[in-house]
Amino acid sequence: MAIIRPFKGIHYNTDLVGSLDQVISPPYDVITPAQRDALYASGEYNFVRIILNRPEPGDESVDESYQRAARYLDTWLGTGVFASDEEVSFYVYEQEFTNPLDGERLSRLGLFCALKLSPYEEGVVLPHEETRKKAKEDRMHLMRTTSANTEPIFGLYEDEKNSVRCELLQTMQASNPMLTVTVGDEIERVWRISDSVILSRIANMFADASIWIADGHHRYETGLSYRDERRKALSSPLADMACDYILIILSAFNDPGLVVLPTHRLVRNIPSNTLAELPNTLRELFEVERMESEEMLKRLATPDDTHRFGMALARGSYLLTLRDLDTAIRRITGHADVWKKLDVSLLQELILSGKMGISAEQLATTPDIAYTRDTYEALNKVAEGDCQVAFILAPPHADDVRHVALSHEKMPPKSTYFYPKQWSGLLLRKV
Repeated sequence: MAIIRPFKGIHYNTDLVGSLDQVISPPYDVITPAQRDALYASGEYNFVRIILNRPEPGDESVDESYQRAARYLDTWLGTGVFASDEEVSFYVYEQEFTNPLDGERLSRLGLFCALKLSPYEEGVVLPHEETRKKAKEDRMHLMRTTSANTEPIFGLYEDEKNSVRCELLQTMQASNPMLTVTVGDEIERVWRISDSVILSRIANMFADASIWIADGHHRYETGLSYRDERRKALSSPLADMACDYILIILSAFNDPGLVVLPTHRLVRNIPSNTLAELPNTLRELFEVERMESEEMLKRLATPDDTHRFGMALARGSYLLTLRDLDTAIRRITGHADVWKKLDVSLLQELILSGKMGISAEQLATTPDIAYTRDTYEALNKVAEGDCQVAFILAPPHADDVRHVALSHEKMPPKSTYFYPKQWSGLLLRKV
């Protein structure tokens, strides 16, 4: 079902730019204004100038940032800062990193390729998140001015027999990487595959596959709109065009390096009577155990079939264990059972909405909810009075994405955070 093809990768010329750690960038959607300034200061060729160009004095409209990004790309291609491979290729991407959940050293494999765009209703590409119009307009402006996939999206596929993984490992063992960069404790490596026989073999492995979007829903939907716009502008569009595809990194659901971090909820401006009675109020549906925060975190980190949350208040920490899942499911309406069984859904429907009056619609707009993936930051925010309660979630599983998407549901906001993020600027693709 999924159609992937090799492409001519564009990448930095290290002979001109030096070490890649000074020029690659985190993905655009996780960069704060302060981080953007720091990336600008790290070197004149940092990739942030393309993916998140900052406004400059004298700009008369927001469009000028996008035009400036396109000029950087064109100039760097023309001066040799960027090199374009002569042969179409797939690219193996290895990320070596430390799992922040347990300190274990891991490696995740991915395949850089061009994925043929397909509307969600065709069932080839499956989403699990809602998207926002403003974010898609932003990426559309950039794609129009650069005519490029400047960053890959991240997709998951099923490979229970490890067929793709074995093929990628053979490439890694047979040659040296074309790109290597160390950033902090992460090591990024990229290998090129140009052999036509191997390219065909890998492409055929995806002939019956579906692709789940892990990260990049906005960019994927932007790619669909850009494709339609480009085709509509041509009187006789070709059957197969570059704009019909999008740059993606594909990893297997069963990759041993696939890590998903939880995103904890921080709540403020809770009425004093609601806050005072919260532990007792929750006993209707949960076993409520008061304990030291370290013990609470240890219990949350122990995998089992129960649904648990940590709750930190100024007066102490609690472990909340759902008493009966069937009872909880009956209280939640309007969703498939697989959605109702998600920890983030149970937290939202039973506690935030059910007991605290914060609806799902408010989550996207209220300033009274904040998020963090750092457990100790969450606890400190409560201790310092920046918020009144922190709800600590156990790590989710990548299979949640698979099952929810197959049920045609969308996960609640801030449900998954695939770690680590792929670095931007290693490879890009013209469209």
